[in-house]
Amino acid sequence: MVNKDIQTENHPSGETVRPQLPSDKMAEYCRRIVCYLETEKRYRNPDYSLWDLSRDTGIPVKMISKSINKYMKRNFYNLINRMRIEEAKAILREMAATGDKAIIEKIALQCGFHSRSVFFARFNEYEKMSPKKYMTLYGKP
Repeated sequence: MVNKDIQTENHPSGETVRPQLPSDKMAEYCRRIVCYLETEKRYRNPDYSLWDLSRDTGIPVKMISKSINKYMKRNFYNLINRMRIEEAKAILREMAATGDKAIIEKIALQCGFHSRSVFFARFNEYEKMSPKKYMTLYGKP
């Protein structure tokens, strides 16, 4: 990253405050991050970390974290879990439409969750219902 990409702010006392990343740079990083994650589906790896993302994208860890936190108003793990839940929802909708029986644990693992309980907790947090209930919304009449 080039120093011109960082803006410094002065505190009223005259002290220089920590450098700020411009909003357009944060937006660019977020687009690159989301595009990479969606394309490569790295969120499916339950052990995927901020450091792995930094290595894979070439964006420094601090810049990734700051960009996601400030620009997207969430943290890295919220972003990853949201992507996992979106994938799980797509699988559940497809299974419901075709009448397949869902094995929730299998879907949870396929989408990158370590356990059924964490999957259920995140699914309920984001969708305000269980995966089974979500499936019934898209099942055959």
